Amino acid sequence: MKKINKLGRGTRLIPIMFIIMMIISGIGSQPTAGGKISSDSQPSLSITTNKSIYYLIEPINISIDGSLEDYVLTMEPSLLITNDTGNNVFESLFQCIPRNSWISLPYTWIWNQKYKLYDNRGYGLGKEIPPSGEQVPPGKYYAWFDYDGVNKVGPAEFEIIKPGLTATIDIDPNTLNLKSKGKWITCYIELPEGFDVNDIEIGSIRLGNVIFAEWGDIQNDILMVKFDRSEVEDMLPPGTYNLKVTGELADGTLFKGYSDGITVINPPKK
Repeated sequence: MKKINKLGRGTRLIPIMFIIMMIISGIGSQPTAGGKISSDSQPSLSITTNKSIYYLIEPINISIDGSLEDYVLTMEPSLLITNDTGNNVFESLFQCIPRNSWISLPYTWIWNQKYKLYDNRGYGLGKEIPPSGEQVPPGKYYAWFDYDGVNKVGPAEFEIIKPGLTATIDIDPNTLNLKSKGKWITCYIELPEGFDVNDIEIGSIRLGNVIFAEWGDIQNDILMVKFDRSEVEDMLPPGTYNLKVTGELADGTLFKGYSDGITVINPPKK
């Protein structure tokens, strides 16, 4: 007669019961996407830059602060920077903080204003687009912190501008008589060597940050522009002034300069 192993049936039941218990015990305790232990547990984070305006090639400090509480990172967080059209110009691509670790806040990156994009995701192994080390152009940018591959904090808005040029400014007349019936104030603008006044956007030229140039003409590598005399007179009471003139070149380069002393007088009626 064939013997029956009395423990055989029970032995086969043990693994089955173990699996069932594991499934039951796991219900309701699985972490959601991004590693949140509870769906209503959201990290409290903020992203900031140390300034709002930077010159080209100036390092940009981007900081994350706040509290992650019981939030566990299951994906490497990423720093993202987008331009004014919403396109990415920089992505840290898993090179910020190690996988499955706690983030120590505050945390600061220093961005050198250079592109860092790849034609395929994955540990930065793809071909960089544009080439590595290429400077991003002047403009507005936005920094984001992608902390779990799904959710983002931000943006922190900032602007990159070209360093300003110092222009030579001459304003005529040197004495402005408020009783005069003249129509224009004439301003002559000369740029430093290596820059062309033909590149100046006449519509960007302002006197005292307020009054825009009406029209202009180029004479012997010097730009002559005209300001409405009545607007200047309304802005200036009697006294002596070094008037500031500002403007912009076609490529976004800014310039400014100051006139020699301009005297405003208001002689009494005869």
